[in-house]
Amino acid sequence: MSKPYRSAAAEYLTGVAVIFDRFHVMQLVNKSVDKVRRKQQACLEAEGKKTLKGNRFLFLSNYDNLDDSKKDRLNLALEANEPLFIVCIMKKQLRLLWTKPT
Repeated sequence: MSKPYRSAAAEYLTGVAVIFDRFHVMQLVNKSVDKVRRKQQACLEAEGKKTLKGNRFLFLSNYDNLDDSKKDRLNLALEANEPLFIVCIMKKQLRLLWTKPT
């Protein structure tokens, strides 16, 4: 998905469409979510840091695969932090894209 790869593919594979797969796209999304989580955690005071600390896995997981207690923990963290809530909603919407037939 890097620019050099796309450029080389365009140069040597003319007429071929380059398609990005779900795994690599979601990997980039998860890196972005984690970047926002780290930034938000750095900005919070001691009490707020407790809300995010130890929950990295929850933000990077598929919400539908979490058990109820983990969903509750994630929901509490998202209620307390609007930027993380927004990126998690965007991540979920992007995941829905992969379920569409066209």
